[in-house]
Amino acid sequence: MASDKWKEFIGEVAAMGREGIKDIRQTVNEIYFGSPEHAPEPGAPLNKLPRETYEQKHGDKELDMES
Repeated sequence: MASDKWKEFIGEVAAMGREGIKDIRQTVNEIYFGSPEHAPEPGAPLNKLPRETYEQKHGDKELDMES
């Protein structure tokens, strides 16, 4: 059990490291080149998932059609 928690912890730390590196690369590209490296990933902070965008745009139309 303790080793499972340790593996989860190491996985979380590795993921945080990857996200930190992506943030640094993004900032460096914005500073030196004036634009981001690429489009942000869906579901990242401040970037909605496609389903969330659809629901915000169309609201409850899907529910109205079912009844």
